[in-house]
Amino acid sequence: MRAWTGVPACGPISRPAWRLLLAARDALAPAIAMSSTLDPQPPALGTPGAHLSAIDMADLLLLALVTRGYGTIVIEPTGGRHLVRYEGADETASLLVLEPGLGDAVVARLSLISGLGVGSGRNEVGRLQVRRAPGARESAPAASDLLLVVRTTAHGLGAELHRIGGAPAGAGPPLPPSSTELPSDEAGRVGPYRIDGELGHGGMGIVFRAEHVVLQKPVAIKVLYPEVARNPLVAGQFVIEARAACRARHPGIVDVTDFGTLADGRAYIVMELVEAPTLATVLQGGPLAPGRALGLAREIAAALRAASGRGVVHRDLTPANVFVTEDDRVKVGDFGLARILDGEESPPRTGERTIAGTVAYMSPEQGLGEHIDSRSDIYSLGCVLYRMLTGRVPFSGGTLLEIITHHCTSPVPPIVAPEGPVPAHVAAIVERAMAKSPEDRYQSFDEMLVDLERAARALSRTDWRQWLDP
Repeated sequence: MRAWTGVPACGPISRPAWRLLLAARDALAPAIAMSSTLDPQPPALGTPGAHLSAIDMADLLLLALVTRGYGTIVIEPTGGRHLVRYEGADETASLLVLEPGLGDAVVARLSLISGLGVGSGRNEVGRLQVRRAPGARESAPAASDLLLVVRTTAHGLGAELHRIGGAPAGAGPPLPPSSTELPSDEAGRVGPYRIDGELGHGGMGIVFRAEHVVLQKPVAIKVLYPEVARNPLVAGQFVIEARAACRARHPGIVDVTDFGTLADGRAYIVMELVEAPTLATVLQGGPLAPGRALGLAREIAAALRAASGRGVVHRDLTPANVFVTEDDRVKVGDFGLARILDGEESPPRTGERTIAGTVAYMSPEQGLGEHIDSRSDIYSLGCVLYRMLTGRVPFSGGTLLEIITHHCTSPVPPIVAPEGPVPAHVAAIVERAMAKSPEDRYQSFDEMLVDLERAARALSRTDWRQWLDP
């Protein structure tokens, strides 16, 4: 059995895993076929033949992902070893523990067959397709689209392998790039959902109103445009959006309930249907009273605190991504740019440094393409609170680069409502949240919530004392 030079082989493997590896030779396409010859009879445990090379192990992980349905396989370097686990919609299971050299070699093998460079030092995203080999069982998907996210960390190479689509045998041809129609069966259904119409278009996709046929539950279904779905980075971020929203589960966050694939191979996510205006719509009527603005900011901060506690950074908090109910409860949605933090890893990239987000609410470090954490969302919330109080964004006009420069260098403009300056203790919250350096901001949403609640109590006074420090 072939192994990478200088890389230890995997330790003893069980007989069921060995049989699964044998099945990989029939299920995987010749383009990524096994490079070793296996005995059909699994050897006894502990014998030299019961060890796997990095190449075999990479192929085994591909097969496990394809045969287990939608989900993710994570290879995480930590503590002098690589942990391998499977993450599905309803389960998480530890699969293997690999030695550091073997773990790096497995990730390198996956990188090579995905067309990515090895040893570049950058975090990258690649896409590959596993095709059903001739003679494989007909119940297997004809092809499975996989997305690979490779991260370079201080402890070695890490990876996430996502299954983002699987075309069944005999599936129809993909939609043309210009089409915005949602492919469905003759009954107008996508899986168990009946499509009732469009809710809106965005720059990257469409949101449809639908209903679960059996449960009679209204939902929203989000689908990328066909031409956008071909971009592996965007397709990967779509998967991350679903995972981020699920991980950050909170009453103040739009819940993601399902994930699937259309007949043309595009992935879709199913979300709770929120029938409420966005904060952007509310603000079309002008700025809000300080008390109401603080109340909404507290709701948003509580939702983002839950996300931050699960390692999720939203990265695109704007009034357009916040729904406001009749009783002034909020639902934060659109985690399409969210990042799931794992240790000190950087966000995946396909090339040079990139900038993503809405520039009017973007932190200085995000505008510069630097490492970000939850304090970047705190800055964005400061910008949102500024707009709620004043009716305008902190910095506007000019080019995108000029606005980013203002975020990086210009002081926070005076916080003045149409009626005049807002109370000093309210303005101080905005100014601290919008500090240029992350170290000078609130260090957590818990810390910011303390000041928001204190200021709200002070504003609840009905006499001149509301203008005193809380």
